[in-house]
Amino acid sequence: MSKPTSKTDMANLTLDLLGQSPINSIDTPESRTEKILERWYDPSRRAVLSMFPWNFATKRDLLVKLVDIPEFDYEAKYALPLDYINLIKVGSENRVQKADYAVENGELLINDFSSTEGLPLKYVYDCEAVSKFDSIFAMALPLYMAHNIGPKIMNISANKKEQLKQDFKGIMILAGVRDAVESPIKRTSNFSPRIVKRRIR
Repeated sequence: MSKPTSKTDMANLTLDLLGQSPINSIDTPESRTEKILERWYDPSRRAVLSMFPWNFATKRDLLVKLVDIPEFDYEAKYALPLDYINLIKVGSENRVQKADYAVENGELLINDFSSTEGLPLKYVYDCEAVSKFDSIFAMALPLYMAHNIGPKIMNISANKKEQLKQDFKGIMILAGVRDAVESPIKRTSNFSPRIVKRRIR
């Protein structure tokens, strides 16, 4: 199988898992199936991105402190990048950030951090380019979509739905094994398999 390069390729992988015929496009959807896949594609992509610190969708940025301060509990706040999906790490490798912080309403609230260079942030971004998806994500996303939209497209059995869920969990465990090899010092406590279990029912 060739590497998927478009949203429609990903949609057709989803249909393969459901034993359905391929579609022409979800960029210009016409059929009922195409419209369903178009509606679910971006929310599903963002959901799977949020479940793991994917290397292909990792960015680093220096956040600029906002002028206004939090009403209470925290000393400063920083606006998160517009393409922010999930937090991987606050602080640099040379200066691990140990201050208290919280993510609220598109902002990072923090205590005990002072730097003229900005606040280092490592995060998962909203990667839309299918050509950048790694092989494991390209398998995980169709499984997640098939599990969720299968009943909307066909009469999917309970056994099939459960199998898709278990296959998705297996792929996410594989992602964790690979990540431990590629990024052994990455802090992944926010992306444990328990979170995956809670997010797909």
